[in-house]
Amino acid sequence: MRQLIKKFINRETILYIFFGILTTIVNFSIYWGSQKLFALAGWQGFFHLFDDSKNYDYLDANTLAGVISILFAFFTLKTWVFESKSWEKSVLSREFWSFVASRLFVLLLDQGVMYLLVSVISLDIWGSELILRFWHSPDAPEIAQKLVDYSIIAKFFAQFIIIVLNYVFGKFFVFRNNSKSSLSDGSDG
Repeated sequence: MRQLIKKFINRETILYIFFGILTTIVNFSIYWGSQKLFALAGWQGFFHLFDDSKNYDYLDANTLAGVISILFAFFTLKTWVFESKSWEKSVLSREFWSFVASRLFVLLLDQGVMYLLVSVISLDIWGSELILRFWHSPDAPEIAQKLVDYSIIAKFFAQFIIIVLNYVFGKFFVFRNNSKSSLSDGSDG
């Protein structure tokens, strides 16, 4: 049992969790801020151009947050978590593009979960009805809409899937060959 704990609770795992939390903070901050800016600007999202019955700004905000988070995560994970020391152009290029490809795949899953929960299942309507059951007031749905951003709740749920997939892709596909190689010897393996 002790060896099992040691295998899963180590420096790499602790650093992955730490930088994962930082990346999540960056992601949620960019998401929240850009969603507020989009609302101020009256932007209803790219997909609103194809379906004007709904507001899709949350998907655009999620895309922007995802792209910035991908860049932040790449450099923190490469440098401190997986300790890939090689900055040789060919190694950096392979790592960067495989990292971006894996993260874009996960971002698409994130977008899918967000779309499903917000636009298909209508988490905001479901959540407002749930609040109405516990808060017996005719104004409960309107108050709930003003107090709760259901897209943030949807984003929170999506993060559970994203965190696991990002670790697996980073550990086993992106930084697999370059862990702990030395900068001074120029090795990339």
